[in-house]
Amino acid sequence: YRPLDAIIAVSHKIKNILSARNLDAGKTFVVHDGIDLGRFAPIADPGRARARLGIPETAFHVGSAGSLVDHKGHIHLLEAAARLIPEFPGLYFSIAGEGPLRRSLQERIAELGIGERFKLPGFIDDMPTYFYALDAYAHPSKLEGLGSAIVEAMACGLPVVATASGGISEIVQGYGILVPAQDPEALAGGLETLLHSPQK
Repeated sequence: YRPLDAIIAVSHKIKNILSARNLDAGKTFVVHDGIDLGRFAPIADPGRARARLGIPETAFHVGSAGSLVDHKGHIHLLEAAARLIPEFPGLYFSIAGEGPLRRSLQERIAELGIGERFKLPGFIDDMPTYFYALDAYAHPSKLEGLGSAIVEAMACGLPVVATASGGISEIVQGYGILVPAQDPEALAGGLETLLHSPQK
């Protein structure tokens, strides 16, 4: 990067990482990811999207999105779900995405006994429709430059529980619930706060 005249970082966290590697901070500028809000206008029938996912219309549906890879921390969402599902009979979870950890995540879902309530629908090309099939969004990443899916979920009006990892706090702070990374109990606690909220 050193020969470049300017560098755009998607978060202050990324800018700090670049600066720590002796890149000139004066030519690094932070521009958080933007989205086309028009893409995320409310859809007419979110119930149909739920039906395709196998989620009952009356359920409280918590979703997440991202490649099924280690740094996305999905295993911690599974563990958090296992803590909450016995307490909340109408609670369902899903993760939209595909990746090399699918099999191990499916195995852990089975071990936890939450297979009826935790869905892995795979890659979804119509993410706005997916977001509008949710009641809340969870982002359990261990490492994240910013978290564009969080921005998209917020554009759909979803309450967010996310880990304070990488640049995530820059977009969630004050607008959602932040919890420590790699802490399923804290993640479950953040989601439980939403579930008990009178504004859910």
